[in-house]
Amino acid sequence: MLVSEWSNPQEAIAAGYHVDFMIHFGETAYSHLVGCTGRVEGKGRRPHVFFERAGEGDIRLFLDNYLEHYTATQGRGYISLPTGNHDFQRPSSGRDEHELRVLYAMLFTMPGVPFLYYGDEIGMRNIDGLPEKEGSMWRTGNRTPMQWLKGAPNLGFSAASRKSLYLPVDTAKNAPTVSEQTKQKNSLLHHSRQLIAPRKKHSALGNDGAFKPLYAEAGSYPFVYERSDASGRFAVAINPGKAVRTVNLTVLKGAKLMLGQKIKLGGNRLVMPGVSYAIFKLKK
Repeated sequence: MLVSEWSNPQEAIAAGYHVDFMIHFGETAYSHLVGCTGRVEGKGRRPHVFFERAGEGDIRLFLDNYLEHYTATQGRGYISLPTGNHDFQRPSSGRDEHELRVLYAMLFTMPGVPFLYYGDEIGMRNIDGLPEKEGSMWRTGNRTPMQWLKGAPNLGFSAASRKSLYLPVDTAKNAPTVSEQTKQKNSLLHHSRQLIAPRKKHSALGNDGAFKPLYAEAGSYPFVYERSDASGRFAVAINPGKAVRTVNLTVLKGAKLMLGQKIKLGGNRLVMPGVSYAIFKLKK
């Protein structure tokens, strides 16, 4: 499999790559969705993005650009919307664990090939203030070692002395580790696994399932879309903002909730609390 980092799927797939990362340069979709290079300001970002508690983002700024590339590459190759990348801030920057859960719910249920940047599955943070290393500039803090084992030297990454490491590990007392989150039933690690599992079980939620926006109004929340193929139909609803949101969609009548918490669905009326997501199995 050939994977490019062009952030221009139309050109990359036409050039012979199988997958292209749609990220923070070139095309604008990812930046409007996640805001990986913007400035965190309280519960919002500058510029505003869809995945912020302030709820000032615009899903159309992501979707219109994304659909242009999705339509051009469908059946020929895949778009990847990664959780992170070595060239921009980790998704945990300016977000708590609840916000990460909602973000991952979308990234892992979109068409194409999802990529999980190491450490994002446990919520590793950017470590600010590290010195530049061989041209890393501001990016040093998102390239620190994987955090495996709580209480072990260098969090289980290496038995070498801390001073001899290429980059330091997170020294915070609450630095997340795989060992700790493996023990916790409701950890971000297990949540990530729960989101990945349906892609394997249901082909409609996988790489090739069809994608159709159901509710994507400019400047409005939530974002609701359908994934489908001959095996079944699913709907995903995403509300990253802090406000309760309500939407009426006929397609949701009789739907069965697969994943999500505190969601209220009565008939075709969906009520979503702040910072929430839902994955539904739709009636055929």
